[in-house]
Amino acid sequence: MADNNGELFPDDNAAQAVDLPMDVVAPDTAPEIEVLSSGLDLEQFPTAYSGTGLLNRLLFVARHSPPLAVEGCRLAHSIILRTENTDLYQETLDLWKEVTKDQPDAEQVPAVDDEWIATAKRTASFREERLDNDLKHFKSNSIKESIRKAYEELGDFHRQCGRYKQAIKCYSRMRDYCSAERLTLNMHLNTIKVLIHMEDYAQARLHVNKAMAFMNSSSARLSFTHTQKSSLACLGGIAHMGERRYGEAAEHFLSAVLEEEWVLSDILSANNVALYGSLCALAVFSRADLQQKVLSSTSFKMFLELEAPVRDVLVKFNQSKYSGCLRTLADMRNNLLLDLHLSQHVDALYRMIHQKGIVQYFLPYQCVSLHKMAAAFNCTVDEMEDEVVKLLLSERISGKIDSLAKVLHATDVDQRINTFSEAVKLGESYTRSAQALILHAALIKHNVSIGGGAPAGKTRRS
Repeated sequence: MADNNGELFPDDNAAQAVDLPMDVVAPDTAPEIEVLSSGLDLEQFPTAYSGTGLLNRLLFVARHSPPLAVEGCRLAHSIILRTENTDLYQETLDLWKEVTKDQPDAEQVPAVDDEWIATAKRTASFREERLDNDLKHFKSNSIKESIRKAYEELGDFHRQCGRYKQAIKCYSRMRDYCSAERLTLNMHLNTIKVLIHMEDYAQARLHVNKAMAFMNSSSARLSFTHTQKSSLACLGGIAHMGERRYGEAAEHFLSAVLEEEWVLSDILSANNVALYGSLCALAVFSRADLQQKVLSSTSFKMFLELEAPVRDVLVKFNQSKYSGCLRTLADMRNNLLLDLHLSQHVDALYRMIHQKGIVQYFLPYQCVSLHKMAAAFNCTVDEMEDEVVKLLLSERISGKIDSLAKVLHATDVDQRINTFSEAVKLGESYTRSAQALILHAALIKHNVSIGGGAPAGKTRRS
């Protein structure tokens, strides 16, 4: 069926047939990113992010967007002066010099403030010494809870200074001093945050799985707060997305709950949850899952209200209005390329969304013009033909192309042959099962035991 605008509405049964794998691992590519125009307002970043995450995002924008480079460095420099991270201070000034070397009219780069560096190092040294002394004192008095807090404070200190390996060591040593399940979960959350800052997504995913297993197997599940569960879901989403496991990432983001006080501003904002979760779901979910798990989700709707363009994309795609959906995605692309965690996945996700739309578009037809498909997907006929060829080779679409007439024809499938093949496979499976049962009965009858102890009262025979 088609709507008044000529857009296709495949029927529900057809939509059900487009079930892509939940765990999609795209090719690992890392193209060089340079964005010359975007609608980002860097002045708003401090209201959405904090800590190391804020600085990393500002510097990422400065590295990959020449028009925003100076502003990003200036904001990062002003924020770093309120910290004790001397390494990041020097890195910011070096980047500032690099982005302005070919801009004679650019804002002058501040000189290195040796006095600030010396003061920051001295202050950091005093803080570290005080925290170490507190830890030794608590250990000598065997105050378990105080030892745990001391390790946590020391880990937070190292994380703020950019010493991620030392931070992980401190967090891991908290385990023996956690007197409650919720404290153990906090230890996992802190470790995962550091691993995400290090961009070690493989280890972060392993720790997420450990934390999920611990939380699900704990006898005190009710002791975990909604904030902890939501935080683990968001961190798990980033870890899986970093590993290009978009299906699992979407499931994690969709299980998050929007809290009044957002506690993950050093990693991502609530708007990011809506963005990451929606794009991952759009790339891998079927239309039925998209409607049920995303658009009809009472918890995720709260996130979608923060990102109206993303919600519009989801609705249009679900209604098969691909032209408007892809146009909105194209308008968002430059901003997404400047997102710290999403930038390396934009091309892969967009390609998966585009291909899934083509598959859904073609399902109800026996033949369709490539000219109409190209118009529906905002691309040229040659580009559409290339995409269809890829889908044919990957067997996502069953058909053939008339290159002269630019028409895609569906291949007729003989359902009788498919049914017969399935029946043969089922018969072979039953035969193997029956033979295994006969063999097992024969072994028992003759008191034969292989690789184990003999049955009670019987003698083992070899």
